[in-house]
This record gives sequence, C-alpha cells and structure tokens, in this order.
Amino acid sequence: MKSFISSFGWIMFLALAVGFLLFYNFAYAPRADRIVRQQNEINMWIGQLQQVNDSIKRVGTERDTLFSVSYSFDELFGGATDLKFVPSADSLLRTCVTSLQSYAGPVEVIGHAGIGQVPLAARTRYPGGWDYAAAAAGVVATRLAAWGVAPDRIRVLSLLGSRATGPAPGTASQRVEIVVRHK
Repeated sequence: MKSFISSFGWIMFLALAVGFLLFYNFAYAPRADRIVRQQNEINMWIGQLQQVNDSIKRVGTERDTLFSVSYSFDELFGGATDLKFVPSADSLLRTCVTSLQSYAGPVEVIGHAGIGQVPLAARTRYPGGWDYAAAAAGVVATRLAAWGVAPDRIRVLSLLGSRATGPAPGTASQRVEIVVRHK
C-alpha cells in the first residue's frame, strides 16, 4: 500500500508538471510574447516620434539662424575658474568676428552650463550654473564688442541644464554659443 501511495504521488506530481508545461507553452507564453512585441513596437514608435520632434526643432532653429558657432569652456578659458581667455581663444573668436560683422541680424552670445557644473573654486563668485554660464557669455560678448561688433546688436543669454552637444555629458555642455538671428 505504501508503494502504491508513493507511486500515485509521483504520478500526480508528473501529471501536474505536464499540465503546467502545457499551460505555459500554449496559454501563457504566446500572450507574454505578444505583450513583449507590443511593448517593443510602442518603444519603436516613441523613438520615431522623438526623432521627428528633434528634427522639427532643428529645422525651425536653422531657418531662424544665419550664423552659429559654439566653443567649449575649455577652448576659451582652458578650464580656469576665473574665466580668463587663453591665448588660443583670441584667435578662435577673431575668426568669427568678420562673419558676425557681415550679417545684419542680432548677435546672441549664449552661455550653457549644467546644474552643479560650477567648479568648486568659483562657487563663491558664481553660486549656480546659470550665473557661471552668464558670466562666461558676458566675457565673450565684451571681447566681441571690443573687436568691433556693435554692442547694441549683442544680447547675452544663459541657459542652465541644456543638453550636451558632444559625446561626454560633463564638460561638453559647458560652452558658449554665438548665434546671428534673422532680423
């Protein structure tokens, strides 16, 4: 009798295991696979919409822009916290002055910095990234005005937490952008 109960127990266990495998393969797995496929398709369409959105924004700003150039803080200030130009920065900026003078639209000097990207040594002078970006843009705007760009055409802006243009999100987002817009 004991072997019969033991054998019956094993037979019941195997029957339950087979029943579970049949349920899993014919009822659950196809539904789960369909859900995964639908989620992948939804993610694909969301990605497509984001690309279209980005291209629409890019086209909109490109139509409005006559001239645009961007320099990282490292190119202009060499990583210094006091925002003093390095010698190579003068030659970089001088190359764009003739282009700026050839266009008649307003000149925007835009400082970009991320949240928390102010160097420790400069935090007493510039408490936030916005202040730091505005100061950097102001230094560039002052230099452009000194080299002959009409000061009444220059507008200084500061953007905080903007996206990086390069592959590294850290210092690539710290930049000064010079843009000439249509009138």
